[in-house]
Amino acid sequence: MGATLDSKFKEGEVTLFAFNQELRNYLAISAKISHPFENKFRGSYAYISDLPLPPKELFDLILKEGFPHHLILSYGDLKNSIRKLLYWLDIPSVFI
Repeated sequence: MGATLDSKFKEGEVTLFAFNQELRNYLAISAKISHPFENKFRGSYAYISDLPLPPKELFDLILKEGFPHHLILSYGDLKNSIRKLLYWLDIPSVFI
């Protein structure tokens, strides 16, 4: 049995990021973490708000483009830095 840590991420602006499975393209979006309710499950969690598109559309995009269902989360708006780096690596974005 693996170990779990019961915690929640701090509130604030974040960037969500992922490569698709073939490293053909990437997804980078800005959002916010908020805690509008009490957690009812075990493990680490974050309630993501202020997405630039409805959650169902984001879910459909993740599935259609072959992104993993766990995204990298980093505090701050890092989209421009990610965009510049991956421009030089010639990896196009799907949505930013």
